[in-house]
Amino acid sequence: MTDMQMRFNTKRIAVALCICSIVVTILLLYNWRPRHHHKNPFEIDIYDDGDYDEDAKDAILRQHLIDYPVFNVKVQKELLQPPAIVPQILVRKMEPILITSSMSDAEVENNFFRYIETKDVICKNDKRLGFQHDGGYNVCFAPPFGLRKPCIVYSFGIYDDWNFDDAVSKIYKCNVFSFDPSISQPDHNRSALVKFQRIGIGTKNEVTRKGWTLKTLGSILGSNHHEKSVIDYLKFDIEFNEWAVLLALSEEGALWNVKQIGFEIHTRELFRQSEPLQRTTTKEDYIRMFKILKTLEKMNFKQFNYRLNPFGMFKSKVTNVSRSCCYDIHFMNMNFVKKNYTIVES
Repeated sequence: MTDMQMRFNTKRIAVALCICSIVVTILLLYNWRPRHHHKNPFEIDIYDDGDYDEDAKDAILRQHLIDYPVFNVKVQKELLQPPAIVPQILVRKMEPILITSSMSDAEVENNFFRYIETKDVICKNDKRLGFQHDGGYNVCFAPPFGLRKPCIVYSFGIYDDWNFDDAVSKIYKCNVFSFDPSISQPDHNRSALVKFQRIGIGTKNEVTRKGWTLKTLGSILGSNHHEKSVIDYLKFDIEFNEWAVLLALSEEGALWNVKQIGFEIHTRELFRQSEPLQRTTTKEDYIRMFKILKTLEKMNFKQFNYRLNPFGMFKSKVTNVSRSCCYDIHFMNMNFVKKNYTIVES
């Protein structure tokens, strides 16, 4: 090999080694990272010692809170944590009111009206919707109750008074199902949220002598596919038929998914103008009505409000006390209420 060839080969080897050195250096620089590197850029190692510094991380995250709020652990916990519940339902401790056949007529009558004028619980956020007088109904808005879209309300007994139905649909955007077999209007949608059917609530599915179609609540809920849905409010005003219907509701077990009930009760004096001598409520009537109302209590419903109808006043022939034939009474289903939603009266 000549000297010229040896010098050429030496240069070629030197160039190759130089290229290899550059390539190795680039690869090392590209792939190098400390052994304690972590994929999470927000685990900060300001001392490069492999220990992640939580205080430094929090300080840096606070600086970037606007851009990266999700990484702020403290703020994230506050956002995910539900607001504290302020109990607004006062459960009252009271001696039970009793009515027995051994009591006198006056005692039975007095205890019946005392019973329907007793609030078992106090709702501290109680609103009357519809007319403030006859035709309106009270709704408890204390947690866990209230009306929030897409709430469901059933309303039986319209008598061309749509104030309650319109209020819950327009103000709270509830889906309202309205019923009344006695008015001449055919089935129709009063609005996008209020649907009317010319049927009534009854003790069985039947067509009466008046030609009215009546169905049980369970049948009506089933036809609307609501048998397993929560019904936020059930309202009915059915002119003395409430006693038979309440008993049927208890036997049917159709109230388990109903959160609140508002209805008007009537004594026989409701009909006093047409048949005054035959329309006096007896001791037996009061006992029967009392027992029917107690079925709601057995299903864990508690009364939270009542309103005497001033247009139904009469003077009792037994006690000589001014009474009313008609009361709106309102119940909440305590099966929906947890202990932390209530205050127990001391």
